[in-house]
Amino acid sequence: MDPAINSLVVCSDIRHRITGRLAEAGIAIPFPQRDLHLAAGQPIEIKVIPPNRDEISR
Repeated sequence: MDPAINSLVVCSDIRHRITGRLAEAGIAIPFPQRDLHLAAGQPIEIKVIPPNRDEISR
């Protein structure tokens, strides 16, 4: 097997084993979530306002 592919397989196997052991111990590591869900009856107006020049130089 190609050494580059073999190293990917080994790394993947290690990660799966770590995940399994953490799950057995009841440890969950959440992934960061960057979704924003807005409940609105009508469209929300979005405005992009550039910063003041004074704010940029800080």
